[in-house]
Amino acid sequence: MLYSRLDFLSYEIRLLNIQEASDDKELCCTLEHTTLIEPGSYYALSYCWGDLRSKKKILINNTIVEVGHNLEAALQQLRSRGYIRIWIDALCINQNDDEERGLQIRNMRQIYSQALSVILWLGDDPDNTANAIKYLFENERYMWFPGRRYTAVGMTSNARLSATETEKEWDVQRWRLFQGFFELPYWRRAWVIQEIASSSQVAVLFGQETLEWRHITKVLAYWKQQPGNVPMACLSYMYAAELDHFRIRYKDLRQISLLEAIQWSQYALATDQRDKIYALLGLTSDGPRLVPMPNYQRSFEQILCDLTQALLSVVKISDPRSEHIPVHSKKGWPWWEASSLELWIEVNTALGTPFCSLYPMFSHVQMQRALDEKSLQTHGILLGQVNQTSSRPPDPEPFAKRLKSYVDNQKYGKVSIVSRNPHLYPSGLPAAILHTLCLGRPASGIDSQSCLNYLWSRKGLSEISGGRSSVSQQGKQWIGINKWLRSNSALRIGSLTLEEWAKLDSKSTRFKDVLHAATAPFPYEGFGRNVDQIARTLEIPMALIVTDTGIIARAPPRTKIGDWVFYMKGASIPVILRQKEMPSNSPLQEFLVVGGAYIHMDEKLPGSGVFGDWAETHFMKPEGLQSVVIS
Repeated sequence: MLYSRLDFLSYEIRLLNIQEASDDKELCCTLEHTTLIEPGSYYALSYCWGDLRSKKKILINNTIVEVGHNLEAALQQLRSRGYIRIWIDALCINQNDDEERGLQIRNMRQIYSQALSVILWLGDDPDNTANAIKYLFENERYMWFPGRRYTAVGMTSNARLSATETEKEWDVQRWRLFQGFFELPYWRRAWVIQEIASSSQVAVLFGQETLEWRHITKVLAYWKQQPGNVPMACLSYMYAAELDHFRIRYKDLRQISLLEAIQWSQYALATDQRDKIYALLGLTSDGPRLVPMPNYQRSFEQILCDLTQALLSVVKISDPRSEHIPVHSKKGWPWWEASSLELWIEVNTALGTPFCSLYPMFSHVQMQRALDEKSLQTHGILLGQVNQTSSRPPDPEPFAKRLKSYVDNQKYGKVSIVSRNPHLYPSGLPAAILHTLCLGRPASGIDSQSCLNYLWSRKGLSEISGGRSSVSQQGKQWIGINKWLRSNSALRIGSLTLEEWAKLDSKSTRFKDVLHAATAPFPYEGFGRNVDQIARTLEIPMALIVTDTGIIARAPPRTKIGDWVFYMKGASIPVILRQKEMPSNSPLQEFLVVGGAYIHMDEKLPGSGVFGDWAETHFMKPEGLQSVVIS
């Protein structure tokens, strides 16, 4: 029998002892019991389980045990470097005992914090890039290199051209190395957050190379200060940046709430969905109170229900920016019925940190239970009703007629049906469209109207491909965007369709093009960044919607015509609500939550820096906030 029962009252754990061997291909180990009260010297391994379909055999206590390829490679490296006494979750916890797994979660932080060092195993190095990465880190080659100026003295024009091309090639190669490094699966594993944050020291192993954690954190700190200079392809560094952020916050003894931890770790992945919550408990100040006993015998749906009730009864707040009230439908609790259980809204899940500040402030949203104990009553403003959505066939019934009937029958009063609201977007609707497609992150250097023109016209593909006959990666992205625009060409935004906005070429734009044609090159970098950003955001399952009040937004794909865009007092993003059918004699009007949304707030408007200020400035009615019941 490989595993004997642990004495949990004595904080007992197992440690793996790797035996020395002359045959490098044979791994022989033993398991010992020790206590966290006096564990002695040991190390802890932090790694990614990897593809468990690829198995390797090792010997533990004279028993053949199959482990994943990545773990076997890590054990080989650990033995060759003299690491003998090690804690490894896959082997030191009986993975077939759900009770033991749940009880050991409570000890995880202590296990990693008491280790002499946490060994961060990034995996094998099949492409032999570890040595190059080490060179780049140690010699600070992650910094920007301003273009060198070559004088005519001692250098011909051909030599200058050759030197410039060499620099460009070197620049491309180093960014490819950085991209590959920060796209390693390790950086997105949920459990490594606690493992690294709570460690006293970190040793990084990548293949046969040893990297220094301080070099990695210097790269992250430098890039976080100048994020605009990091190529879009290398934005995966933000996964490691979030990991470092957790470590800094934890080491500074600043409290981390479970809500904050969940918000920051939306990018993280776990083989077992329950671990997206359990992996964070040891780092958080209120985690043990909200989830007092991790239990792998309960389903993911049940755990979400428990967390929902704990948040409502203990924390008494919700911030829909990350849907801290998880979506589920098992016990009749509020929030949208979803076939797939997603912890947080699509924007934050898919893009992670671009929409999550590294130091987010969570708004307190006042809520109270309604009479039936399964509903919540809150206050806010109904900003508008959806009358256009992308990628949907046109509604055969005239919308104005249907909307009037819809609004007349609800208790909040009539909403004026308008085709546009020019006061919401003083910078112009083309700018609003581009900002919304880019989810608020358009590049500078090219005006919005010109960008839309180039996204619609074939000349955009020609420019981004540099006149080459072959289609580049960005060319393929352009083709995808162009297809999306044409498939939604009839979407009406204000007085024009999406196609008409994309084709619009004002006199001022034409005059500017003629005036600068001889001196101003095509703004390739700005257009290329926009193509890359829009292509990424279109991969997110979110629709482009327009409301009767003129709002342009991105919303969950399940958003329908007739849904409402709602500002919940104190929340940081808008919410899409769907009106429930209620008995005619019902005194209340109830809504279901469809999900969160993104609305572009024009920077020229007062209060545009904060969603709540913007909503209350431009949509507050004389009677004030409305009372809404969510069920």
